[in-house]
Amino acid sequence: MSTLHAYIATFEAVPGMRLARDLNKVSNHQLFLLPAGTELTEVLIRQLVVRDIHSLVVEVPDARSGEQREQDRVRVEAEVRHCFRGADLTRPAVACLYASVLEYRMPHA
Repeated sequence: MSTLHAYIATFEAVPGMRLARDLNKVSNHQLFLLPAGTELTEVLIRQLVVRDIHSLVVEVPDARSGEQREQDRVRVEAEVRHCFRGADLTRPAVACLYASVLEYRMPHA
């Protein structure tokens, strides 16, 4: 089964979830790194809270068909294009914002 990337609040994390993206945080001049694919445990979740990490990206099961995933991708792209319809995407900052919003809204397979 495929997986999606879901943005969740740290308090929603449960042991057994896997990080979908690398997690890094600098706190008190110390770097805290967890690579994508790391399985969360009670201890790791407590460390996230203590280190003031409020959200993370985890993998969740995706039961959609390939056709449904493609329809969702097309729909999300259209919605984001509509939001940016008057924006000048040739400007680097605007293009970066567009790409970030698209990535955030896109259901990742």
